[in-house]
Amino acid sequence: MRPIHTEVVDSFTIKIYPDEDAENPFKEMDLLGTIYHYHSRYVLGTYKTLDELKEMEQSKDYISLPLYLLDHSGLRVSTSDFNDQWDSGQVGIIAVHIDKALKEFGRQFRKKAVACLKSEVEIFDQYLSGQIYGYVITDKNGNDIDNGSCWGHYGLEYCLKCAKEALPDETHYYLEEKAS
Repeated sequence: MRPIHTEVVDSFTIKIYPDEDAENPFKEMDLLGTIYHYHSRYVLGTYKTLDELKEMEQSKDYISLPLYLLDHSGLRVSTSDFNDQWDSGQVGIIAVHIDKALKEFGRQFRKKAVACLKSEVEIFDQYLSGQIYGYVITDKNGNDIDNGSCWGHYGLEYCLKCAKEALPDETHYYLEEKAS
């Protein structure tokens, strides 16, 4: 597989690749919210009927945001409408029980929970649209350096930032190994 981004820093090369083994963040991470949906073709989270979702949205026991799906040349999700009458629409909600939000955030829990739920949908969108990456750091001869790779970064810019932050430590370690 070819890297989607390559950058030379000092005498080392950072190569960024798509993470083809990325796991669903709602299965692998301890996230605050739960996605509830009524879409018949995709498993986006926990299936609920439309009536059950309306009941949850109106309940004072939950903090919820709408979940919109865009199904056109791939899947995208958002808490905001995509404004595409043909390929998008609301398919569910992301919600957290009020007790869980209060325990997690304490004061101003509602505002913090809403921000967290929006962020979790953005993470899920990156997962669905294949925007999860890993990096490999190589020396000037093209050899992978020990501990010079990491995977599971959401967003290309974030992956590159992490690689650059890891580079000085890895460079120092690598040069010490070569000297001994």
